[in-house]
Amino acid sequence: MKTIANINDNHIKYENGWYGISIPEASEIIEQESRSALISKYGSQPDKAIVSRFNKELEIIKKYQKADHYYLAYLVAKRCDELGYVHSLRGCGGSSLIAYLLGITEVNPLPPHYYCPKCGQ
Repeated sequence: MKTIANINDNHIKYENGWYGISIPEASEIIEQESRSALISKYGSQPDKAIVSRFNKELEIIKKYQKADHYYLAYLVAKRCDELGYVHSLRGCGGSSLIAYLLGITEVNPLPPHYYCPKCGQ
């Protein structure tokens, strides 16, 4: 897995002169890590509404090529957690189930529901 320090090699320049970053494996990593967190939190057979929301968000992230942004936010949040720092990454990802599952935000965007940490239901 890459770290924030060694992803500088993937710069891209947009038509408007701005620079961005392209991480080819970001989409796969985001999908694997968020799917793993989904199963860890809600069990191997999550409620259909949760799976539907998860799949819809993943499709949007891939369609609009936002996996790089989620991946960077994921790396920052993960590193902050490792160091024991409080982090508050905000923005449009604040209402995202994927961001919640990746630990980018602590806000669970799903409608209020009961959750049992033992059985995942």
